[in-house]
Amino acid sequence: MTTMTFAPEIPNQLVRFDAFGAPSELNAVTEPIPEPGRGEVRIRVEASSVQFTDTLIRRRLYPDLRERPPLTPGYDLVGVVDAVGPGVERWREGDRVADLTVVGGNARFAIRPAAGLVAVPPSVDAARATTLVLSWVTAYQCLHRAARAQPGERLLVIGGNGAVGQALIALGVRAGLEVWATAREHHHPALEAAGARPLPRDGWEAIVREAGGVDVVVDGVAAEGFGPSHRALRRGGRLIGIGATAAAQKASMAKAVRDFIGLYLRKLVPGKSVRVYSITKERTAHPEAFAEDLGVLFGLLERGEIDPGVAERLTLAEVADAHTRLERGGLRGKLVVEPWS
Repeated sequence: MTTMTFAPEIPNQLVRFDAFGAPSELNAVTEPIPEPGRGEVRIRVEASSVQFTDTLIRRRLYPDLRERPPLTPGYDLVGVVDAVGPGVERWREGDRVADLTVVGGNARFAIRPAAGLVAVPPSVDAARATTLVLSWVTAYQCLHRAARAQPGERLLVIGGNGAVGQALIALGVRAGLEVWATAREHHHPALEAAGARPLPRDGWEAIVREAGGVDVVVDGVAAEGFGPSHRALRRGGRLIGIGATAAAQKASMAKAVRDFIGLYLRKLVPGKSVRVYSITKERTAHPEAFAEDLGVLFGLLERGEIDPGVAERLTLAEVADAHTRLERGGLRGKLVVEPWS
């Protein structure tokens, strides 16, 4: 395990990497507490996730990243506003908020634009709430905005054990879909318990073909340039591509680019529709939809109608080791940092 220590005399503590590379690039640092500028607020972070997307950012394999090191990882956060900059009208000190940060979440304090924040119910657990910001919004929007899935349709989730995959299964079952999901065999009991029909990670194509295909595929793996997922669709089916972990596991941005080129070319095939989904692009284009959908999910969480899994609650000192474990794969449920623990 990579260990990191903090100097207690400076209150702001965060994880940072100064160059793209291995988990060993992640270091714990202390800095003065930042001050918000115009249109910004400072958030005392209660929880932020550590997820596979963070490892892509650290390895410079994430296409939506424009910033360069030094960077603090952490794609999302939930916390309490503790300082408000000039020009901010909506938020006050003490308000509980969430944000899709992309970077910057794994810290005790974060400066964020006030316009992008979403209110968080005061009664919900921060760790469980932060799991919704990236993975569950992605799943929700793929189903209800990108695919417009209807009750009774058959949904195929490629990579059902991943964070987004688990959310897709839960939300798909809730929406009245017949959910199928691929995963390694030792994950199949958990998929069945969640309401999905488990399929082998390799060789699932023949099973789906014999069953007459599916209406919707959400694919974050991109094996063979999304070819098997596209072939699995019935006429009128919709393929949503959300990532390319097959390429990421080989640390090949070139392969990921080729995979998505292949996906775009499949748009030319009549009778089926294809869409690339990026939560960062969708949020930029439709911020009101992001806030609305995250608000819906917070409501479901508050009422106990969904149960996002928190696998472990970590300290900031455990972030580097968490990256290593995520790259090895096989984890179920979210790793969440509670920076004040």
